[in-house]
Amino acid sequence: DEPTDGLDPVGRTEIRSVIRKAVEAGTTVFFNSHLLAEVEVICDELAILNQGELLMQGSVGEIKEGVAASKGGKGLRVRFITGEVPGEVWEELRHEGGEREPNGFTLFLEDRERIPAKVAQLCQAEVKVYEVTPLQGNLEQAFVSLLSAPPTPTAPAAPAQPAPPAEGA
Repeated sequence: DEPTDGLDPVGRTEIRSVIRKAVEAGTTVFFNSHLLAEVEVICDELAILNQGELLMQGSVGEIKEGVAASKGGKGLRVRFITGEVPGEVWEELRHEGGEREPNGFTLFLEDRERIPAKVAQLCQAEVKVYEVTPLQGNLEQAFVSLLSAPPTPTAPAAPAQPAPPAEGA
């Protein structure tokens, strides 16, 4: 339970190393913590529980993307560091929701699978692409967002039906 809480950076690093060695040796490690920045660094897979109910499970990336999708998110924001973007290319990007930034732009894409096609499109337009970074919130933001969602109404349970009589009864 929160093995790195209260430790200095060296102690945190040592604890992470012990945990990683245990995992490499084939041990499953259950890591319980409210320090979600630590969870994000240490865990490969995680589950989010609320009052004993499993809300979501998967990798950190899957959790963050899943929360964004459940909130009506339209994918992920991606930062492109580029050379000069010609006017006609910029107009197309602007119509796609692109926002200028120093040394490039950001753009919302449906999912990360669209990144290679966008890079190819930019290169074909002779835009030099130096760096592409998917921008996601951190795990703590996803967790708070997930728990602040209004509860999903559940249909009332149907009345229990008596079991049919057994044959020969």
